[in-house]
Amino acid sequence: MHHQRHGWLVPFLAEVFHHLEGLSLINWWARRVPCWRQGVRLRRIEIGILLFALVEGWFLGLLFLCPRSKDNLFFSIPLQLILGYRLVDIMQSVLSVFIFQQVRSNIEGRPLPKLASPQRTLVLTGLNYLEVIVVFAILAYLNGSSYSPELDSPWDASNYSIQVAALLGPEASVLGAIGPILFVSEVFFALIFLTLVLATAVSLLPRRTGDK
Repeated sequence: MHHQRHGWLVPFLAEVFHHLEGLSLINWWARRVPCWRQGVRLRRIEIGILLFALVEGWFLGLLFLCPRSKDNLFFSIPLQLILGYRLVDIMQSVLSVFIFQQVRSNIEGRPLPKLASPQRTLVLTGLNYLEVIVVFAILAYLNGSSYSPELDSPWDASNYSIQVAALLGPEASVLGAIGPILFVSEVFFALIFLTLVLATAVSLLPRRTGDK
């Protein structure tokens, strides 16, 4: 009955995102390291996000220091694959928490999971949003020729990524196949994150006595 109420597409996506959770490095590490598996889940999620953010920041800093390193295919291609994986991981994590875990619980007749803390969720979502900006800045710089004018410095790529993520309308236009894909992907991420951040922030507003 619950399944019929959701149709077929939403339960299908919920199942897909459930399996994608198994690809998360944080979950993979927790299954294999006893101290992480036995530790508090919330704490390891926070540690994982901070570690990813540090690694991404390190790569961006490296590109600032050695701009020509992007021309090395043995560096740029593996880096783009890693960053692509991280984007998928962020997407499955955010959508699972806000949407698909509730759907699976409803279909399976289990109690609906509750957010441990809306404030914590708001902060972590904001950190993920900043991660996305950094990741797309790196990808934009590594594919700088896919833009006009060309993004020929990490600073230009970072500025471009911030403009897209803020939905301000970037100064550079996209070219070829890769540029439009990166642009649409970042706009998609930005819309989702801005919607979730706004919804979470609204839920934290004080309510009048008697409101439910």
